[in-house]
Amino acid sequence: MTPIPARVTPRSPRLIVIATHVPRHLNPKAAVSVVALALLLLATACQGQSPSPTPSNAPANASPSPNAAGALPSPSPGLNSLSPVPSPSAIASPSAVAAVVPGAVQIDDYPFAVMVDNIAEARPHFGLAGADVVYEAPAEAGIPRLMPIFLRAGSSADRIGPVRSARHYFVYIANEYRTPLVHIGASPQGFDALSATGLPDVDEARGDPGFVRDPRRQAPHNAFVSTTSIRDALRQRGGPIKASMGPLNFGTYQPGAEPATTIKIPYPGPEGYSVEYDYDASQQLYSRIMDGQPHNDGDTGLQYTAASIVIEYADVEPIPNDDAGRVDVGLVGSGKGLLVAQGTQVPLQWSRASVRAATQFKRTDGMPFVLPSGQVWIQIVPLETQVSVS
Repeated sequence: MTPIPARVTPRSPRLIVIATHVPRHLNPKAAVSVVALALLLLATACQGQSPSPTPSNAPANASPSPNAAGALPSPSPGLNSLSPVPSPSAIASPSAVAAVVPGAVQIDDYPFAVMVDNIAEARPHFGLAGADVVYEAPAEAGIPRLMPIFLRAGSSADRIGPVRSARHYFVYIANEYRTPLVHIGASPQGFDALSATGLPDVDEARGDPGFVRDPRRQAPHNAFVSTTSIRDALRQRGGPIKASMGPLNFGTYQPGAEPATTIKIPYPGPEGYSVEYDYDASQQLYSRIMDGQPHNDGDTGLQYTAASIVIEYADVEPIPNDDAGRVDVGLVGSGKGLLVAQGTQVPLQWSRASVRAATQFKRTDGMPFVLPSGQVWIQIVPLETQVSVS
């Protein structure tokens, strides 16, 4: 088993401001008067005084710095900022390698992301198999939360959940795709992030529709939504929603040079939470195991699988003076990662200039970052996580 090292390079988010000048166009009549001539000369002088654009200090492409092994990324934007941050454009920023147009991916008019609980009392999960991508990132006590994102037109799930409260870094992830976030309340930092990004959301705590409570399950782990209920709730607000594929590119996957049939991810923390993926070559899928048990859907009983797995190393630090022990996950900056698919692995570098931009994943072997068709699981792990791949 091969341990995977990690390193993150800080990169402070910047806004690029370009100064512009609109020249005044005058149409003086010839040979009228000295006054008219003076006006003409004045207009000519004004046209010649165009200010130069303000130079930008932001790099064109954020890339890892080989000399910043001990540095930490800056805290997630929005924790202490009240200034609104625009959402990313509908088209993800181009990668430094050749751009790959997503194949026949048609995004639904009303895509969305859902915050899903993942403590033992919240299991089993429902509806995750219908998502195009599922994120897992640390939360309090080392127990990650999940965020499935339903992008493709026609994707369907009758029951998704259990739905829980949002954290700020999940808001920033949903903002990469410009998908509304479905949740029930949020941490103080989560509400700040929603305000700063302007990301649309559907919140049961605010009285938004689309949620049902299952009386057979204990609260707060008994709230569920469906693709139909949330799309109906979003449709009532207008639309359609102009979402993007974020950092995802689907196409012909180029296998890596090293094998990857078993992936083990022990998340640091007092709960000892762990994730494992085992490869089935006959189906070219990885079966997901959670805390030593098959991760099965609560409705179908089928085990969740992944066609590809992205492991993204990030700096995870406790939020100072937070009474609930919440953490900040540094997703702006750059760092290392790993792409696993079709029984092989490829080292990655990731970078993200700001919460306005989509994360850029680059293969270190120079091949384009392209994922095979099928569900993607993105595992965001602390820097010290001892991931093993064999």
